[in-house]
Amino acid sequence: MSTEFEESVTPDFRLDVQGLRAIAVGLVILYHFNLLGFNGGYVGVDVFFVISGFVIAGVLLRDTAKHGRPSLLQFYARRARRIIPASTTVLVTTVVASYLLFGRYATAAVANDARAAALFVANYHFAWEGTNYFASQQAPSALLHFWSLAVEEQFYFVIPALVLLVATVSRNFRRHLALVVTVIVVASLVWSYLSTNNDPITAYYSILTRAWELGVGILVALAVRRLSTLRASVAATATWLGVGLILAAAWGFSGTTVYPGLAAVVPVAGAALVILGGAARPRMGASSVLSTRSFVYVGDLSYSLYLWHFPVIALAAQRQSTPLSLATRLVCLVIAVVLSLVSFYVVERPFRSARLLRKRSSAALGVGAVGISLSLLVATVALPSAGGSATTVAGHPALAQLEQQVESATAATSLPSSTFPALSLNLDATTFSIPSMIANCSPPSAGYVVPACAYGDTSSNKTVVLYGNSQAQMWAPALDWLGKRDHFKVVPIMKAACGVFIDRGYVGPNGQVGTLCLHFAQWSTQKINALQPALVIIATTPGEQLKPGASASQLGPNGRLPASSTEQIGVQRMTKDYQKFLAGLHLAKKSVVMLSNIPIPAHPSNALAYPNECLLEHPHAIQQCSSPQSGVDTSEWHQALVAATAATSTALIDVDPLLCSKGMCPTIVDRILVHFDTDHLSGPYTLYAAFAFGQLLAGYLPSADYSAAL
Repeated sequence: MSTEFEESVTPDFRLDVQGLRAIAVGLVILYHFNLLGFNGGYVGVDVFFVISGFVIAGVLLRDTAKHGRPSLLQFYARRARRIIPASTTVLVTTVVASYLLFGRYATAAVANDARAAALFVANYHFAWEGTNYFASQQAPSALLHFWSLAVEEQFYFVIPALVLLVATVSRNFRRHLALVVTVIVVASLVWSYLSTNNDPITAYYSILTRAWELGVGILVALAVRRLSTLRASVAATATWLGVGLILAAAWGFSGTTVYPGLAAVVPVAGAALVILGGAARPRMGASSVLSTRSFVYVGDLSYSLYLWHFPVIALAAQRQSTPLSLATRLVCLVIAVVLSLVSFYVVERPFRSARLLRKRSSAALGVGAVGISLSLLVATVALPSAGGSATTVAGHPALAQLEQQVESATAATSLPSSTFPALSLNLDATTFSIPSMIANCSPPSAGYVVPACAYGDTSSNKTVVLYGNSQAQMWAPALDWLGKRDHFKVVPIMKAACGVFIDRGYVGPNGQVGTLCLHFAQWSTQKINALQPALVIIATTPGEQLKPGASASQLGPNGRLPASSTEQIGVQRMTKDYQKFLAGLHLAKKSVVMLSNIPIPAHPSNALAYPNECLLEHPHAIQQCSSPQSGVDTSEWHQALVAATAATSTALIDVDPLLCSKGMCPTIVDRILVHFDTDHLSGPYTLYAAFAFGQLLAGYLPSADYSAAL
């Protein structure tokens, strides 16, 4: 991935550093292709960050030593000729491949990602989209890996100017530069620790939480010359210890590791030790192995390998929509290697070594500008998705009106001219529920205490608690609107992926067997009883358990257990857990209601495909994507809900009238996409159906008048 290569004629060129790139890219590829059990192979990116900081610092330090200050023009000209031609080739090819594989409607998502990647803001683009639990079930963007390139480029926009400033104002250049960079490293590491606990999605992608890793590379570059005379035994030990730390992180970390935070210190320290120890060129050190021809060659290819490997595996995953077999993944690996070789010899190396581009900075910058423009042009020309806009859907029909619209939707045959949200292969996560609630009102992945949040009329002394997991989160837009309308406060007590989980041994929200969801249910029961709310609305799944012989440690690339490893727990166990949870609520009977489960959208060829994918594949036969209402009413989940609520005299609110008519449950109603994915409704639809939802809850909600819709 690292985009910088020292010139082979430079005396400071380090073969072992080039070999270290091979380890880094190898770990990343093994992780993304789910091979050999390297569940923490993503730490290869952290190794790349250290290498990039080291190499870039070396370039700037040599320029400063030779000319008194670095030349920003030459610096960015080098970056342009080495980075942009290859990345442009990948971006353009990926957009075109997406168009050929998935059609005109689905191309918009990857085209939007390509625009962000071309402008070096992919990291914040993906952070703003929110790679959360709900989106993680989908195949990732084929250009997701460009987030790390964006981090490096953003760093490159800052560090040359910083070096120039220090060189201009300081007589003791190296010491003062080391001091400034040390401050950046410490501040960034502290921020990484704090942000990872509070906002893990943004922390993973942000330059602010990753700058310290590149900064460590700069400090290594400043210190490395003094270590060239280090005792051979000490230097060799440092290199092997460094490799050991990197491999330990790659083998021991997983998708559930709180990252980057302090955990990233392990691979970063490992990379720093390899580079520092290798400065003395110890014969028995790891640097001798890394300097061999095979490691160096893979290191030379590392940028092309990093660019190409992920689009290949991601597009294959999107095409199949089910876990890829080992044979398929190996074929994809071969394809990625072939593409990388062609790209390296036809694009990357010719542009990097072209005499004209090396001699004339303006020409290199021109090539960069053309490459960026070409990526943006292809991404823009790629046809948009099936209409839609960012405006809020107008109107909140009454239940009778909504039922008529649902009935009409069951007779529709083709997609409307526009949809809300706009159809794309990967729906924006912001179209699920209330984004601020998802971000701020749920416990962190390793916690179970819910932050204090309130929606609806937050000044009201009448409280409605919305309890559950993502099944409750999806109803939040409707309840927030009703709270503002009818003047009651809505308190969300929710944790994604946690079912009722009264007993131990269920699969937790991070794909592991544990007691976290049990603690959440226990804490929630106490909290709800203390609030004494006017109403508790419960919407939650019963949970899953491991299949016999399945391993709780064999997580997929998204950090979660694959569906093939889990199974539902059966009607009797579901009923028991629901009853046990309801019995723990010491409230009046009319103060608690449970919502029925929603229909699971169908797909004629792939039961795991999302409804938006089905609609994109069948734009003129959309009823193929509808689901039969009978599938909801006869499910084990529904049977358990009916049994548990009957046994505890708790009201069960059937939400089918909002979603189904004449035995069918459509996926588009009045141009609104009903489902966000196979398990959840979209935020726009629950908001649209808010008044009708309130009518279903009439007699339970406080101060509600449903004589007319607004």
